[in-house]
Amino acid sequence: MQEQIETTLYHELSQVQDRISTYVTDEEDFILGVDDDFCEALANEYGVDFSVYRNASIQASSRSELYRAGLLDLRLNGEAFTSSVLERKSFFLTKEKIGSVEYVVGYAPISLAGSLVGVLSIRR
Repeated sequence: MQEQIETTLYHELSQVQDRISTYVTDEEDFILGVDDDFCEALANEYGVDFSVYRNASIQASSRSELYRAGLLDLRLNGEAFTSSVLERKSFFLTKEKIGSVEYVVGYAPISLAGSLVGVLSIRR
């Protein structure tokens, strides 16, 4: 079961990363163009909800209401930051909780023109 979740998350992260890089060409474009509406449109296209972090803080999400309601932390998970930003790993998987509900989250860096501009997360 865990291996199937990991494979699915890796595939979904790759798809969304590729799609973002199709629409966004540089860091300025990323900052201005990747917003909640952009994320919602891609989520509807791929059938997967996701969030985008910049400088360890949420930038945009297809489920922004979860952040506004305080259910999800506005800051990037510390282990995900270390793995994606500092260690430049292509994929990081961890378990997180909302109350008593545990779920798996996959993280992947978003790079444009060789420069790290953000971190993508998908929850399962």
